[in-house]
Amino acid sequence: MQEGFRNLTERDRRAPAWVRWAETVLIVAVVLGMCAWIRPEDPFYITGGFPWPLLATVLVALRYGFFTGFMAVVLELLVFVSVTDLQQLALASLPYSWLVGVVAITMLVGEFRDYWQRQIDKLRQSNAYRQIRLDEFTRNYHLLKVSHDRLEMQLAGSGQSLREALRHLQKQLRQSGESGLTPAVARTALDILAEYGSLQRAALLEVREGLLMPEPLAETGGLDEVDVDDDLIHHCMEILAVVSIRPELQGNQLDFSTRYLAAIPLLDAEQHLRGVIVIQLMPFFAFEDKTLRLLAVLAGRIADFIHYHEMVPEAESEEEMLFRANLKRALADRQAHDVPGSLICLEIEPGDEGERLADLVERMRRGLDLVLRQSGHPIRVWVLLPLTDELGMAGYRQRLEDRVKEELGLSLLELPVTVHRHSLSTPEALQQFLEAHGDGG
Repeated sequence: MQEGFRNLTERDRRAPAWVRWAETVLIVAVVLGMCAWIRPEDPFYITGGFPWPLLATVLVALRYGFFTGFMAVVLELLVFVSVTDLQQLALASLPYSWLVGVVAITMLVGEFRDYWQRQIDKLRQSNAYRQIRLDEFTRNYHLLKVSHDRLEMQLAGSGQSLREALRHLQKQLRQSGESGLTPAVARTALDILAEYGSLQRAALLEVREGLLMPEPLAETGGLDEVDVDDDLIHHCMEILAVVSIRPELQGNQLDFSTRYLAAIPLLDAEQHLRGVIVIQLMPFFAFEDKTLRLLAVLAGRIADFIHYHEMVPEAESEEEMLFRANLKRALADRQAHDVPGSLICLEIEPGDEGERLADLVERMRRGLDLVLRQSGHPIRVWVLLPLTDELGMAGYRQRLEDRVKEELGLSLLELPVTVHRHSLSTPEALQQFLEAHGDGG
């Protein structure tokens, strides 16, 4: 019905002028004809009763507005003059009240119609604009949905995720029974770097007592021999940072010749150089700062895993050492590569509810997250969230709230716990946060 009304109004507004004037004459003629047929002695209803000729002007004013309605009044007056003998009709007996009433009511009706027509036009224009925006949004939504579906298909067909890959490397280090950078560990590490850095030809070389071993521990793409005297590799070992042939990275360096695209140090959080990843070939689109930063972060985490595995036998607390090592690495990644990291401290009052909450936090641990529980009064549960920004930290808080309500039937506000959050930025800020909550390490 609304669609039909809208089409009708649009058709009326677009009606040609001759149609509008023809309908005006027809309506006036029909109404006056019926009045003359019903009351031939007084077709204009001047002497008494309701002035039915007013119906014609009101209908025209409602349909076409003020001006056309006024012209209908003029038409009726012309008809009145043409059929009335003005010489016999005294001037004092002219129907002034009838004339003024018809004109006034017709003008009011026409103005009413014009006002609401303007309001309808404004709403129609506004709705048309919104429809255009809605159509654009709908098209963009479908494009985004198709793109998302394709990404899901690619992800489903791809290998393991980054978290799973790093967890697999950790598991391999624990099960190997050997310490240091072994060929098996090097093979797994290079596979991870090749998958997430799109490396086509690369090799991983071990560093022993500051010397680079010429024989690669692992290679991909047929890079069996590496020139250990290459200037690019030497420069990487000197500055302990990623070095590439990109002009913006080489601009402030002395000219040097090299066969390789980039060299990435395998450097742990204690600044021990474990090895060097040499890249000779990778896709052009992947050879950018973002990819090199990702490779540097992954190489640093792999070096930390190796360092931690070597130091565990000498540590008093395996969990505490693992937590501190990963916290150092997360802070180093934040400063060197702007990789986000977050730390949460839960101070829990001892008791049945507190113990159940601490157990729940430990069970919620994800792949790369680390949880350290310190007994005392209060119980402190530290949660390290690598690769997690402020938004991710808020998401963890919400997941914790949901799990607490699901398993304990209470909210965090109803439990004897205080939650402190810290987004990694500088060593000083981290030290202040640790000291404020009972850990000066």
